[in-house]
Amino acid sequence: MNINQIGQNILYYLKDQQLTQVDLATGLGTSKQVVNKIVKGKKALKMEELIAISQYLNIEFDKLVNGKREVEIEELEAVHLYGTIENRKTADYILNLVSNLSYMEEELAAHGLLE
Repeated sequence: MNINQIGQNILYYLKDQQLTQVDLATGLGTSKQVVNKIVKGKKALKMEELIAISQYLNIEFDKLVNGKREVEIEELEAVHLYGTIENRKTADYILNLVSNLSYMEEELAAHGLLE
């Protein structure tokens, strides 16, 4: 199982269904940060998580796990985190901002500073 390809597949189906990472996080009962790590290939998934994602997206499990869907790298975060953003500079700005915030949140959590 290639977790990077699974992340690409998830993004492809989110885009195809006009859904965001926030929609998927809400549907799975998790945070947008967890979903963001999944689509970036930074979080390994358990079988039950993969099944839940395929059910939420209403796609066959095999398509999620073994499909070869491609999504442009610029779309990896900003576009599917908050929806379609037409202006490239705005999308890049949001991508950078979200990346910085995610990093800061991880650092705060690591030091026990989050409630």
